[in-house]
Amino acid sequence: MSWIWVNGKEHKFIVSDKRHLDSKKINKKVEELYENIKLAGFKPITRFVLKEVNVEMLEKELCGHSEKMAIAFGLLKAEEMNEKPGEIIVYKNLRVCGDCHE
Repeated sequence: MSWIWVNGKEHKFIVSDKRHLDSKKINKKVEELYENIKLAGFKPITRFVLKEVNVEMLEKELCGHSEKMAIAFGLLKAEEMNEKPGEIIVYKNLRVCGDCHE
């Protein structure tokens, strides 16, 4: 689980979370960010996917990590408020995986 505070309110995310009211926008933003970092040279570290899935699904599984969703949510809220994103602090109850950290 990951959580972020925006405008004094806590927003929690779990892996592949669909419960949030903005989940469609959040997932779209995660995918957009992921494509941008891949264009910049990032190579996904697919060994961090713990499920047995086909090759095409490996990267999709990595996009569902809760910390990525929290970051995307923070960026979306900054955009909605027409603000430049400042420091985004994400809290976790577990260690951040290598794909999200590196």
